[in-house]
Amino acid sequence: MSDRRHRLVFFSTDRGFLVPTIVAAEQITRQADVMAIADVMIMLIDIAPEQGAALQAAFPKIAFRHISKDGFALPDGAVFNETHVPKAALARLSSSRYIDSQYKHIVYIDGDVQIVGSILPLVSHDVGEGHILAGPDAAEMWWSEAGGSATGERHYVRGLGISDPRLYFNSGVLAATRETWAAFGVQALQFMRDRSAICRYHDQSALNAITPRAKREFLSPRYNFNRWYGLLGLRERMNPAIIHFTGAQKPWADKYPSYNGEFKDAYTTLVARHPVLAPYWETTSGRAGPGLDQPPRLGLGWALPWRVPLRRKRALRSFRRTPYSVA
Repeated sequence: MSDRRHRLVFFSTDRGFLVPTIVAAEQITRQADVMAIADVMIMLIDIAPEQGAALQAAFPKIAFRHISKDGFALPDGAVFNETHVPKAALARLSSSRYIDSQYKHIVYIDGDVQIVGSILPLVSHDVGEGHILAGPDAAEMWWSEAGGSATGERHYVRGLGISDPRLYFNSGVLAATRETWAAFGVQALQFMRDRSAICRYHDQSALNAITPRAKREFLSPRYNFNRWYGLLGLRERMNPAIIHFTGAQKPWADKYPSYNGEFKDAYTTLVARHPVLAPYWETTSGRAGPGLDQPPRLGLGWALPWRVPLRRKRALRSFRRTPYSVA
């Protein structure tokens, strides 16, 4: 890491998502213009110091730092919605104490992504003090629909204090100043501890709840292209730079929806090149499990074919009309 750089791109991961996280981080290190202005760090959870040293030797362009679980522990009685998301996802909320003061601008990225285009516009952007840069989730696509699924999701989003679906964001790619990141992390973690029952999507719920609506900067879905955009066939139209494999199915499972196994080789190739990753890969590939190798459960909105073109239309209209801070 260089004391000349004031920008940091970081990930946090436990053992189960270490290999995918390194795949994404290494893809960033291949972008020379990004590496000229930013450092890349992976924060490690439940990985021994000697294992971290071995990872550092294997991947010298990536900085590894250990993060304590105590910093994001939940109190007794708190609810953690049991999904594919591990509790380690909360680590980003306590990450600021591990970020050196030299870094003025922070980009956080989930480990279940692949970098497929230039992220220089994202990394070089100066987010306003007190603001957070984040991309959309899927709310705008289904907000006006009838049915139990859409009704339940609207109730959840409104329960966080959000009435406009454009303002509900996905937490997989975020950017802020170091000071804002620290303040929002503390507030979101406290919200999660105090009101965990309404945090259906864990840290994402908490971050949405505490972020002032006027302090949201809009990030183009090109930099957080979640699976709903993929299912709508919008990859060519949106030309993503970061593909985010949201949902329980991941690209190391054969049947990840809409990509036909395109991204799977990146993981096995990395492990073949770096045997130090073999034990972690066993954990990661084991997380896929037989359930994740089945066709995706898309819900009623996808079972009714006429809803698909409507959602596509809404997504493209938003893509054209939203005043993105980073496009």
